[in-house]
Amino acid sequence: WLRQALCSNVHSDEWLITVSHHFFYTVGNYYPPEERLPPTMEKEVLPILQECGVHAHFHGHDHVTQILEIMPRSENKNPVNRNRGILQIGVGSGGKTNGNVRGDQSGLDEALGSGNVKLKYASSTAAFALVTVTPKTLFLELINYNGEYPFDITVSRE
Repeated sequence: WLRQALCSNVHSDEWLITVSHHFFYTVGNYYPPEERLPPTMEKEVLPILQECGVHAHFHGHDHVTQILEIMPRSENKNPVNRNRGILQIGVGSGGKTNGNVRGDQSGLDEALGSGNVKLKYASSTAAFALVTVTPKTLFLELINYNGEYPFDITVSRE
């Protein structure tokens, strides 16, 4: 059902954004990768999202602030755009004290293969995301509990 729902929009001019409780990858409390949850999200859900051209995926569960770009793997069936990854946005700041950032880019490369997952930002400081979406861009700003804007990113639909 997920593939059918998401892939029906493959050639549309609309953004495709998904939300789930769990993440695909993390540098937070569930790092290193062998300590993470069962691989259902990574093995079953992620390939469908990549195949269907999802632009961004928001998650919670891990109480750290993290932005990762998940690049398509060569074994994925026909990803819509091999040059663009899915932006995974984790802002697990609600309802619990933030956890610790335990991983970094070199650890992700070692565990998952170089270049498959790009760490854009990670912090143990609680933050919320302000997202502005236009027909051509998605602009995301993080706002931490001190009122600071420690990170922003713009994603283009092209």
